[in-house]
Amino acid sequence: VVIMGLGKIGGPSVAGMLVSYLKDQDDRVRANAVEAMQFVGDQSLINDILPCLYDDNNRVRGNTIITLWKLGYYQIYEAVINMMRNQDKWMRASAVFALGELKDTRFFTLLLSVLRDPDADVRRNVIIALAKIAPPYLLAPYIRPLRFDPDENVRKEVMAVLTAKPAAPK
Repeated sequence: VVIMGLGKIGGPSVAGMLVSYLKDQDDRVRANAVEAMQFVGDQSLINDILPCLYDDNNRVRGNTIITLWKLGYYQIYEAVINMMRNQDKWMRASAVFALGELKDTRFFTLLLSVLRDPDADVRRNVIIALAKIAPPYLLAPYIRPLRFDPDENVRKEVMAVLTAKPAAPK
Protein backbone atom coordinates (compact mmCIF):
# COMPACT_ATOMS: atom_id res chain seq x y z
CA VAL A 1 0.00 0.00 0.00
CA VAL A 2 2.84 2.36 0.91
CA ILE A 3 4.71 1.63 -2.31
CA MET A 4 1.60 2.21 -4.45
CA GLY A 5 0.96 5.45 -2.56
CA LEU A 6 4.49 6.59 -3.36
CA GLY A 7 3.88 5.88 -7.03
CA LYS A 8 0.77 8.05 -7.04
CA ILE A 9 2.64 10.89 -5.35
CA GLY A 10 5.27 10.81 -8.09
CA GLY A 11 8.28 13.05 -8.53
CA PRO A 12 12.04 12.45 -8.76
CA SER A 13 12.58 11.64 -5.07
CA VAL A 14 9.81 9.03 -5.13
CA ALA A 15 11.15 7.54 -8.36
CA GLY A 16 14.53 7.02 -6.70
CA MET A 17 12.93 5.19 -3.78
CA LEU A 18 10.92 2.98 -6.12
CA VAL A 19 14.04 2.08 -8.09
CA SER A 20 15.70 0.93 -4.87
CA TYR A 21 12.72 -1.35 -4.16
CA LEU A 22 13.22 -3.12 -7.50
CA LYS A 23 16.12 -5.01 -5.90
CA ASP A 24 14.29 -5.97 -2.71
CA GLN A 25 14.42 -9.64 -1.76
CA ASP A 26 10.65 -9.80 -1.29
CA ASP A 27 8.84 -10.61 -4.56
CA ARG A 28 5.77 -8.61 -3.54
CA VAL A 29 7.83 -5.50 -2.84
CA ARG A 30 9.48 -5.74 -6.29
CA ALA A 31 6.14 -6.37 -7.99
CA ASN A 32 4.49 -3.43 -6.25
CA ALA A 33 7.45 -1.14 -6.95
CA VAL A 34 7.42 -1.82 -10.67
CA GLU A 35 3.63 -1.41 -10.75
CA ALA A 36 3.86 1.91 -8.88
CA MET A 37 6.34 3.22 -11.45
CA GLN A 38 3.63 3.39 -14.09
CA PHE A 39 1.94 6.09 -12.03
CA VAL A 40 5.15 8.11 -11.78
CA GLY A 41 5.06 8.19 -15.58
CA ASP A 42 8.75 8.95 -15.98
CA GLN A 43 10.24 7.40 -19.12
CA SER A 44 13.73 7.84 -17.69
CA LEU A 45 12.88 4.90 -15.39
CA ILE A 46 12.67 2.45 -18.30
CA ASN A 47 16.32 1.38 -18.08
CA ASP A 48 15.89 0.69 -14.36
CA ILE A 49 12.74 -1.33 -15.02
CA LEU A 50 13.98 -3.44 -17.97
CA PRO A 51 15.89 -6.03 -15.86
CA CYS A 52 12.60 -6.88 -14.15
CA LEU A 53 11.47 -8.51 -17.42
CA TYR A 54 13.76 -11.40 -16.39
CA ASP A 55 12.85 -11.57 -12.70
CA ASP A 56 12.25 -15.05 -11.28
CA ASN A 57 8.80 -14.02 -10.06
CA ASN A 58 5.83 -14.17 -12.42
CA ARG A 59 4.04 -11.19 -10.88
CA VAL A 60 7.13 -8.99 -11.14
CA ARG A 61 7.45 -9.88 -14.82
CA GLY A 62 3.76 -9.34 -15.53
CA ASN A 63 3.74 -5.95 -13.81
CA THR A 64 6.90 -5.02 -15.70
CA ILE A 65 5.23 -5.71 -19.05
CA ILE A 66 2.26 -3.55 -18.08
CA THR A 67 4.40 -0.72 -16.70
CA LEU A 68 6.78 -0.59 -19.65
CA TRP A 69 3.86 -0.50 -22.07
CA LYS A 70 2.16 2.30 -20.14
CA LEU A 71 5.42 4.26 -20.12
CA GLY A 72 5.60 3.99 -23.91
CA TYR A 73 8.15 1.19 -24.19
CA TYR A 74 6.66 -1.37 -26.57
CA GLN A 75 9.54 -3.82 -27.06
CA ILE A 76 7.97 -6.43 -24.77
CA TYR A 77 7.05 -9.10 -27.29
CA GLU A 78 10.08 -11.34 -26.70
CA ALA A 79 9.61 -11.22 -22.93
CA VAL A 80 5.93 -12.09 -23.32
CA ILE A 81 6.73 -15.03 -25.61
CA ASN A 82 9.34 -16.29 -23.13
CA MET A 83 6.78 -16.17 -20.35
CA MET A 84 4.16 -17.94 -22.46
CA ARG A 85 6.62 -20.74 -23.23
CA ASN A 86 7.68 -21.13 -19.61
CA GLN A 87 7.01 -24.47 -17.93
CA ASP A 88 5.67 -22.67 -14.86
CA LYS A 89 1.93 -22.23 -15.29
CA TRP A 90 1.98 -19.04 -13.21
CA MET A 91 4.46 -17.44 -15.64
CA ARG A 92 2.11 -18.27 -18.51
CA ALA A 93 -0.95 -17.08 -16.57
CA SER A 94 0.78 -13.80 -15.66
CA ALA A 95 1.82 -13.14 -19.26
CA VAL A 96 -1.77 -13.60 -20.39
CA PHE A 97 -3.06 -11.43 -17.53
CA ALA A 98 -0.62 -8.65 -18.50
CA LEU A 99 -1.75 -8.72 -22.14
CA GLY A 100 -5.36 -8.41 -21.01
CA GLU A 101 -4.47 -5.38 -18.91
CA LEU A 102 -2.92 -3.73 -21.97
CA LYS A 103 -6.25 -4.06 -23.80
CA ASP A 104 -4.53 -3.93 -27.18
CA THR A 105 -6.12 -5.82 -30.06
CA ARG A 106 -2.68 -6.52 -31.52
CA PHE A 107 -2.36 -9.29 -28.92
CA PHE A 108 -5.57 -11.05 -29.98
CA THR A 109 -3.86 -13.71 -32.09
CA LEU A 110 -1.14 -14.28 -29.51
CA LEU A 111 -3.78 -14.84 -26.82
CA LEU A 112 -5.65 -17.26 -29.07
CA SER A 113 -2.44 -19.27 -29.44
CA VAL A 114 -2.55 -20.20 -25.73
CA LEU A 115 -6.29 -20.78 -25.50
CA ARG A 116 -5.64 -24.53 -25.37
CA ASP A 117 -2.97 -24.35 -22.66
CA PRO A 118 -2.86 -27.54 -20.57
CA ASP A 119 -3.50 -25.57 -17.38
CA ALA A 120 -7.00 -24.40 -16.49
CA ASP A 121 -5.80 -21.21 -14.75
CA VAL A 122 -4.02 -20.14 -17.93
CA ARG A 123 -7.07 -20.91 -20.09
CA ARG A 124 -9.29 -18.95 -17.71
CA ASN A 125 -6.90 -15.97 -17.85
CA VAL A 126 -6.90 -16.13 -21.65
CA ILE A 127 -10.70 -15.88 -21.73
CA ILE A 128 -10.64 -12.94 -19.31
CA ALA A 129 -7.90 -11.20 -21.32
CA LEU A 130 -9.67 -11.74 -24.64
CA ALA A 131 -12.87 -10.28 -23.19
CA LYS A 132 -10.95 -7.10 -22.38
CA ILE A 133 -9.89 -6.58 -25.98
CA ALA A 134 -12.74 -7.90 -28.11
CA PRO A 135 -16.54 -8.01 -27.92
CA PRO A 136 -18.30 -11.31 -27.16
CA TYR A 137 -19.63 -11.74 -30.70
CA LEU A 138 -16.05 -11.79 -32.03
CA LEU A 139 -14.86 -14.14 -29.30
CA ALA A 140 -17.72 -16.61 -29.55
CA PRO A 141 -16.29 -18.79 -32.36
CA TYR A 142 -13.02 -19.16 -30.48
CA ILE A 143 -14.24 -19.70 -26.94
CA ARG A 144 -17.56 -21.47 -27.48
CA PRO A 145 -15.88 -24.93 -27.54
CA LEU A 146 -14.56 -24.24 -24.04
CA ARG A 147 -18.13 -24.45 -22.70
CA PHE A 148 -17.24 -28.12 -22.31
CA ASP A 149 -13.83 -27.58 -20.72
CA PRO A 150 -13.04 -30.07 -17.93
CA ASP A 151 -12.52 -27.17 -15.51
CA GLU A 152 -15.62 -25.59 -14.00
CA ASN A 153 -14.00 -22.14 -13.63
CA VAL A 154 -13.08 -22.08 -17.31
CA ARG A 155 -16.66 -23.02 -18.23
CA LYS A 156 -18.05 -20.29 -15.97
CA GLU A 157 -15.76 -17.66 -17.50
CA VAL A 158 -16.76 -18.69 -21.02
CA MET A 159 -20.44 -18.45 -20.14
CA ALA A 160 -19.91 -15.06 -18.47
CA VAL A 161 -18.35 -13.71 -21.66
CA LEU A 162 -20.88 -15.30 -24.01
CA THR A 163 -23.86 -14.01 -22.02
CA ALA A 164 -22.44 -10.52 -21.31
CA LYS A 165 -24.57 -7.63 -22.43
CA PRO A 166 -23.01 -5.62 -25.25
CA ALA A 167 -21.23 -2.46 -24.16
CA ALA A 168 -23.06 0.78 -24.81
CA PRO A 169 -21.73 2.74 -27.81
CA LYS A 170 -19.31 5.50 -26.92
